[in-house]
Amino acid sequence: MGIVESTQRAAGTAIRYGTYLTLSGAASVVLLIYMVVPAHLLGRSEFGLFSSLFSLVVFLGAVFTAAQTYVAGIIASQQHSAAADLRPLVSRIVLWCAVLAVGWTFSAPLVAHWLRASILSVAIVGVIAVATLAWAALLGVLQGGGRFVALGAVNLAQAALRMAALVLTIGTGDINLVLGATAVSMVPAIVLVAVVVRLGSPRQSGQGASRPSVALGSILPMLIVGLVVGFPGVGDLIIIRAVHDAETAGDFAVVALVGRVLIFLAIVVNTVLFPLFVSERDSLRGTRTLLVATGVVSVILAVPLGLILLQPATIVSLAALPSTAAAKLLPAYAVASYLFAVGSLGCYFQLARGNRTYLFGALLPFIGLLMGFCAFVTELAQLMLCLSGAALLLVVINIVVPVRAAHERCH
Repeated sequence: MGIVESTQRAAGTAIRYGTYLTLSGAASVVLLIYMVVPAHLLGRSEFGLFSSLFSLVVFLGAVFTAAQTYVAGIIASQQHSAAADLRPLVSRIVLWCAVLAVGWTFSAPLVAHWLRASILSVAIVGVIAVATLAWAALLGVLQGGGRFVALGAVNLAQAALRMAALVLTIGTGDINLVLGATAVSMVPAIVLVAVVVRLGSPRQSGQGASRPSVALGSILPMLIVGLVVGFPGVGDLIIIRAVHDAETAGDFAVVALVGRVLIFLAIVVNTVLFPLFVSERDSLRGTRTLLVATGVVSVILAVPLGLILLQPATIVSLAALPSTAAAKLLPAYAVASYLFAVGSLGCYFQLARGNRTYLFGALLPFIGLLMGFCAFVTELAQLMLCLSGAALLLVVINIVVPVRAAHERCH
C-alpha cells in the first residue's frame, strides 16, 4: 500500500509540475510574441526605444523576483501558511509598491534623459512597474505553497491580457498608447491572482516549522540574485541604449530579444526548484538536485541554442526586421545567454542555502563587472565575448562551490 501511495504521489507531482511548465511555457511564448510584433511593425530606432523602455520593467524584474522569492521563501518555510497569516505579507507588499512609486517619481526625469525618451513614456512605465511588483509578490504565495498549476494559469492569463492590449493599440504606432494599454491590462491580472490566492487552500504548517534560511530574512539577497539573472537581454540593453546611438541600440535590442528566450526558459525552471531548494537546504539532496537540474536544463536549452547558432540570420528575420549587424552579434550573445541561464540555477540554490558569503562576495562584484563591460566596452563584438566569459565564470562558480561544500560535509 505504501508503494502504491508513493507512486501515486510521485505521479501527481509530475503532472502538477508538467502542467505548470506547459502553461508557463505558453505564457513565455505569448510574451515573446508581444515583443516580436513591435519589432516587425516599428522601425529599428523606434523598436530600440520601445524595447529599452519595456526593459526597464523587465530589469526591475530583479526587484519583482526578489519580492516573489521572499514571499515564496516564507511560505515554503511554513511561516505563513494559512490564509489569515497573509495579512502581514499584504501590508509589506503595499509598502514595497509605495516605495517603488516614490522612487520612480523622483528618478523619472533622469531616466527619460538617459534613455532619450519622453517623461510621459517613463511615467507610464512606472505605473506598469508598480503594478507588476504587486502582481509578482502575490505570485510568491502560489509559488511557495507549491500551487504550480494555479501559478502557470495566472501567468498565462496575464500574458494573454498584455497581448490583447498590444493588438488593440499597436496599429496606431504610438508607443505611449501601447504602454498605457499594457498598464491597464495589469489591473485584471492583479485582481485575478488575488482571487486565486484568496480562494486557494495553502498547506497547513506543522508543529516543527523550520525557520527560513539566513538569506530569506532580508530582501537584499533576492535582489542581488534577481539582478544577475535579469541582466542578460535587459540590464545590458538599458546601458547600451544610453551609451550608443539609436541604430546600434536597435540592433542590440533584436539580439537581446532572441537571447532573452533562453533566460525565460530557465526562470520557469527556477520557479519550480526554489521551494525545493529551500526544503532541502540542510541536506545533501539539495546539491544532487542542483546538479541534476543543471544537466537537464543544459540539454533542454541546447536545442534552441543550436538553432540560433546554425541559422542566426533566419532567427533575426523571424524575430524582427532583417539586420546583418544583429545576425553577426547573435551567436556570441546566444552562448552568453545560455551560460547565464544554466548558471542561474546555482544562484537560487545558494540563495536558499543562505550563503551570504557567496551572495555578497561573489555575485555583487559580478554585477559590477557586467555593468562595467556594457558601459566601457564600446565595440559590440568584443562586448559579446566579455559577456560570454563572465557567464562561463558564473557557471563554474555555481558548480564548484556547492560540489566542494558537499564534499567537505561528506568527509
